[in-house]
Amino acid sequence: MVRHVNRGWVTGQRNINIKNYKNYGNKIVIKDIRHHKFRGDLGKSMFGVAGLIAPVLGILIDWQGKINEATRPNLASILGFIKENALYFYFILILCLVVGYILSRDGKRIQWTTLQTILDDLQSISYTSQETENDKHRVTLFQYKKWCWQRHKLNVFAWYKSHKSRKVNPGCGWLVPVLRSNDQGKNTKVLFAVTDSSDFSEGIVGRCWATKNTIALSELPKVIVTSASQQRQRYAKRCFLPQEYVDSALEKRKLLARSLFAIPVMANNGEQWGVIIWDSVSPTGINSLEAEKAYSAVMNTISHLTEDL
Repeated sequence: MVRHVNRGWVTGQRNINIKNYKNYGNKIVIKDIRHHKFRGDLGKSMFGVAGLIAPVLGILIDWQGKINEATRPNLASILGFIKENALYFYFILILCLVVGYILSRDGKRIQWTTLQTILDDLQSISYTSQETENDKHRVTLFQYKKWCWQRHKLNVFAWYKSHKSRKVNPGCGWLVPVLRSNDQGKNTKVLFAVTDSSDFSEGIVGRCWATKNTIALSELPKVIVTSASQQRQRYAKRCFLPQEYVDSALEKRKLLARSLFAIPVMANNGEQWGVIIWDSVSPTGINSLEAEKAYSAVMNTISHLTEDL
């Protein structure tokens, strides 16, 4: 069931210095399946080549004792060098085998690729109009992480202030973007804290996670860099965000979504895994009924795919 929110309100919100939001999450790169495929192919090549060289190296070491140094001094010298440094060569081969195996694990590559395809399909189904670029009408998958240091990194003072004002700290729980529909918008700094209190869980993504409810927001006010503080505050409250977040996004000339739709993602084992969110710059850009219907059709597939990611 969709929970349509026309007036969202964040209770207990305190003033936060905008400096805390200037680096709202240092760059987090969403998985690019093309790069993932390249790493997988590279891993397979490393694993295969190392597997072929290992027995050849053993043959060369064994052959070294059978070469007549008087008649074939150059070859004997090369084979002697190989034998003397055999330990180093085997160490390099073992390292290549381990790295190659890690990079070439096909299971997770297939899972991510399938999830990417699902997000692309959900995007094409769920939007009422796609006359503008794909990055203006997106579908993004967020994964829950217990720990995340990206927002303030090792700035202890900034972490102290965020914990004091909103109970946000590296171990409070975070929703981090891992996949996004199509090829644009892969580089993003957006991440949301989810605390024990839903009042302090950030954004529609955090509120969806905290309440385990599907949430739809539409006809959000148009907010631009010249918008008054009151209009910015109204937008922030409807989206469950501190106003400083909105101010920071506008300073970076980012377009703010005017319609949002979020659904909690459950893994096959019944545990909460993350949140999937649709966002559009159009005030009525998302067909929430079609989006929910489309998600219901692939919900079990997503639950199986995400279980061990």
